[in-house]
Amino acid sequence: MGRKYADFFAWMALAKPIGEKVIHDTPCSVHRAEYAGPVLGDNDTIIMTACVVSNGTVLEVSQRIPAGKFSGTQTYRFLNISVGDPGETAFQSSYACAKQYPHSLCPSQGVQTLDIYRIFGKGEPLELQNRDTGDVLGDVSFVCTQGSGASYESKFITHWQVDVSTAFAQYALCNYNGTSNNCMGAGSMLHQVGRRASQAQSPGPWNGQCYDNVDVGNQYSFPAAGLYPPGETPGGRCSWANPRPLRTVSASCVMTQRKLLEVCKMEFGHAPFLRSAKIFEDALASADESKGGCPDVTLEVQLV
Repeated sequence: MGRKYADFFAWMALAKPIGEKVIHDTPCSVHRAEYAGPVLGDNDTIIMTACVVSNGTVLEVSQRIPAGKFSGTQTYRFLNISVGDPGETAFQSSYACAKQYPHSLCPSQGVQTLDIYRIFGKGEPLELQNRDTGDVLGDVSFVCTQGSGASYESKFITHWQVDVSTAFAQYALCNYNGTSNNCMGAGSMLHQVGRRASQAQSPGPWNGQCYDNVDVGNQYSFPAAGLYPPGETPGGRCSWANPRPLRTVSASCVMTQRKLLEVCKMEFGHAPFLRSAKIFEDALASADESKGGCPDVTLEVQLV
């Protein structure tokens, strides 16, 4: 996220022993640290634990976020541990990084008009520059894997159309860095619209960069450097133009009133989220409640 490198085990300087455990028939001491603060945009608490052998070897590390958008637990267990200087070869770039990153652009099939959707917060500009988006399945896949719906109560969803060059680059992570939105990636990536299969579900190479991914949906990145001046057609070093917001609705209408999050829970673990996608698409298609639609929200209301 644009930050300096941090030692994976640096947090252990703040940890305190809380008990004992046995992993792979080896006794180890459990150490725990807890801290709160802005984590990927949410004020969540992170709980870190590690199980350490008497000689200082770490057998297991867990990270747990009890609540919020990124709630969940990640656990790492280490096997065949070697202690000592790994040598210079351990720090050489891998073949994937040295020879295959960034991947070349997809062969262009001309210009395509995309229907995409984006969830955003109150006060955020209605724009796509340096932001990630998705088509129906792509955006729903993101929503259905992000846990609590509480974070969506005050947010909005906009349906956009935008003209893009189909010479897609690798998908770029575009996030708020505390000052502005920025996309991360090699310079050659940041003049092109990026694409991947939603949540990297593609069985094909390069996370579906050069595939339509109609079975699981697409997620797109829109670096600001690739935006053409108004009225021009994508091509050359610029790759997208004429972004048009069609409708904006309250996220709470889609998530709660149209029961999207309830259906997400039923479909979780069985992607693609086809039933959830139908609810999402209907909610953005019209304001007709009898057809599953949600009422329009005006720009002035969004920025209050």
